[in-house]
Amino acid sequence: CLVKRVLLFVFPLFSLPSTYIKMAKNENYLFVDAIMIGAEGLNFLPNKPAQASSSSSSSPNTIFGRLTYQDKVRYSTRYQSFCEAPIWNEDCTFTLPEEAIKDESIGLEFCLVERVSGLLSTTFNILGKTYVSFKEKQLQTMIDLTVPLSPPSQGGAGGIGKEGKEATVHLVFFLADKHEEGILSSYGKPMKSIPFRLAPGDLLLLSNNQWSSVGVQFVTWSQWDHVAMVSCLKGRPHALRFFEVTQEGVEIFALDDTLDFYLNHDSVIGVRRLKVTRTPAMIDSLSQFMEETRGRPYKTDYFQLFRSLFQSNEEDDTTSLFCSQLIVAAYQQMGIVKNETLSNNFLPSHFADN
Repeated sequence: CLVKRVLLFVFPLFSLPSTYIKMAKNENYLFVDAIMIGAEGLNFLPNKPAQASSSSSSSPNTIFGRLTYQDKVRYSTRYQSFCEAPIWNEDCTFTLPEEAIKDESIGLEFCLVERVSGLLSTTFNILGKTYVSFKEKQLQTMIDLTVPLSPPSQGGAGGIGKEGKEATVHLVFFLADKHEEGILSSYGKPMKSIPFRLAPGDLLLLSNNQWSSVGVQFVTWSQWDHVAMVSCLKGRPHALRFFEVTQEGVEIFALDDTLDFYLNHDSVIGVRRLKVTRTPAMIDSLSQFMEETRGRPYKTDYFQLFRSLFQSNEEDDTTSLFCSQLIVAAYQQMGIVKNETLSNNFLPSHFADN
């Protein structure tokens, strides 16, 4: 689960490494919304980055929450680094096969991971583990859960914490057989590839490992080399699509399948949630814009692309588009960004800022 990574940030920044679920199309699913209520006694976590030595550089120690099913890790989520009370991703939704309600082995475990950059060295310590038994009678009801955590012994994970000092994480789960009935349904439709809900207008930032992508990251001094938008088919707000510009032009793909594709190619995906109340008219405008721009060519005016680094373009031209320009133009159609804003003055990195 440390290889395929997804990065989530929703004011502030969160991240999650994720193994994805491959399920048959004809399976029925249960949707488990998970919300963190509170955490206590976690002052054994580091509150500042580890100091790098002359020979190696230690990466942050990180707490992961992992959901296991049939002895396999289905989803992992990472706490924010360097805070006394790490924050659970606010909108986790786990998608599980319907048969999960008959299974006693759905596990929830919290682990402390320490990695040393430049070395194939990972220390992995389970701090606490419990099992959740979802029963059919628990549909549409809250399941309250407190997980006790014990820090690793001195020296077990970089010498963090005092042996025997206990901590707890308090969560609630809500089980539904229809995703529209979940307590997090306002966030959109759950994905099978990552444990999050998405809705039209949300953004997907990507960090890829091709040479061209690395070049973009270097020039823009950013982790992100590409950005796409979640859209939907007209009149079908739950038929979500991955709306992007590639070198082939403006393209539209099935959302969950595309997320799977990028995860399988070791990309990092950042989800940026649109904090705006979306009206039916706004969503229709986005769907119409998606259809109108489908096939529009990729912008090859490299002087215009270069000027976008300094936001120094003085005229806009949307007859051809690059990825971040598409995003601004789409938000203009939705009435979120002013029409006088020059859409060609934005880069993927601009959408990573608050």
